[in-house]
Amino acid sequence: MATNTTCAPVDADIAALLGPPLIGSFVGWGLFGISVMQTYFYYLSFPEDPSLLKTYVYGMFTLELFHTIIISVGTWDSVIQGWGNLEFIIFGGWTYASIPVISGIAGAFAQAFFAWRIYVLGRRSRTWLVVVASIMVLSVTQMSGGIAAGVVLAQRNDQVSEKERLILANLWLAGSAACDILIALSLTFLLWRARQKSREAGVVASRSDVILTRLITMTAETGATTAIIQVVDLILFLAFPDANYHEATAYILSKLYYNSLIASLNSRASIFRPEPSAYSTVSGMVYTQQSSSQNGMRVRRATGQSGVPGPVVHVTTYTEDDRSRMADDGDRKRGVSGSPFSDVDG
Repeated sequence: MATNTTCAPVDADIAALLGPPLIGSFVGWGLFGISVMQTYFYYLSFPEDPSLLKTYVYGMFTLELFHTIIISVGTWDSVIQGWGNLEFIIFGGWTYASIPVISGIAGAFAQAFFAWRIYVLGRRSRTWLVVVASIMVLSVTQMSGGIAAGVVLAQRNDQVSEKERLILANLWLAGSAACDILIALSLTFLLWRARQKSREAGVVASRSDVILTRLITMTAETGATTAIIQVVDLILFLAFPDANYHEATAYILSKLYYNSLIASLNSRASIFRPEPSAYSTVSGMVYTQQSSSQNGMRVRRATGQSGVPGPVVHVTTYTEDDRSRMADDGDRKRGVSGSPFSDVDG
């Protein structure tokens, strides 16, 4: 015999404590799926990258995997295992304290990578060296704040004073937001300046211009995204001390950093895609590429603006279809079987 039962409504405080971390976990799992695809694409596209860079990327991915495990365990403990235990719901233990630590470390590693890019793009000048030094100071500050926040939360079971909350939040979140803004502005300016110089020279290829424009847009968007999320997290953390609204953003900070990093590296795939005609710069001089045919093979030579042959600055990439088509053409011309690439190191 069926009986009618009425469930008591969920208390608003419980919803404010459990809802945000659950939402943050859902978004975090989605971002981790994107990072898996991005990392696999990097693995396929850039096998010749330096070992140090590949170790860096895969190390960051391993940290993201650990972060995903942390937020999964924390969500399970809060929503399932800790259900009914208000004290456990308010503070989830070591998993809760680990979030700022991992986010601070991941942020520092990503910011260090972009600082190195700024240093290289700025041609290692003293002015940009000061900018890079400022970025690193802010990066170390936010990482220290994140680690300190995790340690304090673990030791005091989330029982911290208002003054301590303000100090730790500003060190970690405000410091990281300031660092991200400085990185985005610096990279955007450097790429914009490179595009303007190419346009003024009057020799920039349309594709190169499009690529630089895309890089500028992507740099501004990724930098703005991480900075905005940091600011929102800081506001929620300070404005609602008795709720967990800030966890919805805190759970995804680390993954935003990794995805912006790996997306920046993977953007090279479109830059290095071979085109019939392109422009390259060697030691500050502009060269254009001319195609010719020698012994059934396409050869691209570089010529300066005066038309004098220069060094080869582009290596043509062949696909399997290119090889098969060229082999068939060669066979028909010679009337024999065999591939014109048989004596060429592919």
